[in-house]
Amino acid sequence: MSAKLHKISGLLNCSKRAFSAKAAPKIADRQQTTRVVKQTKLANGLLVVAVENDAPISRIGVYIRAGARFETSENLGITHCLRNCAGLSTTNSTIFGITRNVEHVGGFLTATNTREDMVYKLGNIRDFTSQNLGYLADTVTRPAFKPWEIKDFKYRMEMDCERFKLNREAQLIESLHKVSFRGGLSNSLYTPDFKLGTHDHNTLMEYVMSNYLSSRMVVVGIGIDCGTLVDYVERNFTMNSGESKPISPSKFISGEIRVDDDSDICLAGIVTEGVSVKNSKDMVSLCLFQHILGCGPRMKYNEGVSILSKAAKQASEKPSTVTALNISYSDSGLFGVTVAGHANDMDKLLKAVVGKMKEVSKSLKEEDLQKAKLSLKASWHMALESDDTLLDEIGYQALNFGEALNLHDMEAAVDGITLKDLSAVTSKVMKGKPSMASIGKLHNTPYLEDIVSM
Repeated sequence: MSAKLHKISGLLNCSKRAFSAKAAPKIADRQQTTRVVKQTKLANGLLVVAVENDAPISRIGVYIRAGARFETSENLGITHCLRNCAGLSTTNSTIFGITRNVEHVGGFLTATNTREDMVYKLGNIRDFTSQNLGYLADTVTRPAFKPWEIKDFKYRMEMDCERFKLNREAQLIESLHKVSFRGGLSNSLYTPDFKLGTHDHNTLMEYVMSNYLSSRMVVVGIGIDCGTLVDYVERNFTMNSGESKPISPSKFISGEIRVDDDSDICLAGIVTEGVSVKNSKDMVSLCLFQHILGCGPRMKYNEGVSILSKAAKQASEKPSTVTALNISYSDSGLFGVTVAGHANDMDKLLKAVVGKMKEVSKSLKEEDLQKAKLSLKASWHMALESDDTLLDEIGYQALNFGEALNLHDMEAAVDGITLKDLSAVTSKVMKGKPSMASIGKLHNTPYLEDIVSM
């Protein structure tokens, strides 16, 4: 699973338009055919959300609050193993049957995980949704975890880990979580080497039975009627409806990790504790501050023209990339900046960027706020042109808030942020104790204490 140096953390959904070759309908006709989000909560606590947008491709996602933060020292890395077990034999179907029947109609069945959630997705031409939904339901609710299949596919986890070791951006994000949190959010998305091959049938079944609960699950459909999806879920998703245990909070701590390698390009990240998604007003405010600072280049092969990019360019003539980082979880978050630049210039790059962040946070202007509001809304809308992104946004919203949020309400929340609100959140975050991670030739990369003492 890949990781990025920045993340659009919008919490909204939109009604997707269906395009055709016909002339645009009148406003009254468009209002009658507006695609709406429909939601149904089943008796066992499972939430079903659907958007029928008449798309030729139907996408179904199952979102479960059972990600890496719920791992313990005994089963560390088990969610990595679970995502690699998707598509293996279930109690109703063989691995050959699942692969043949889904791919025969051009479909896909995938699994990913975050620190908080496990996500299973099915996609295919809408005419074949009814016949393929069974494979998705079986994968989630009726896994077999046959010992010989787990052993045979161990190489896939080993390949994931090797690719991770080559992905320096992913390493940076993992290191920032490791050094910044005490508790579940410090857990990696990848299995440590000493745990590879240790997750057997019993361990996997125990984790699924304990965490794959109906009260912690959401089924989302794009390009499918809500009634059809609800009917299928009621008949085929036989989930454990046991009581959900409260999430153990992860405490933010200050620390530093330095990883030396032989690359002339250094990566560094400096973060403080952000805000959780539960605190909607502060979360939106921090998203706006992120856009004021800059979310990285918006054009390919461009260094960017954001406030932080300009500061980096003035500090070093060599190419560099600067991105404001903002990640929110159900109980905490990370906010800060990531910098990529030449090893010889990292001292002046980091000090220039952090200095500019402090300067901007103390001199926020109404003009900056209004520009950030437009930028944030545009980012949301452009990202949600993708049905896959829309599927994820609805799924994560439903898990965090118990419902899919309304687009107009989210835009109203953005418009409702004042300069006073923004300044209050920004001041609180910037005063927090920082953590730092860096990778590369670190001979000229400052230590965290050097940054703090500026």
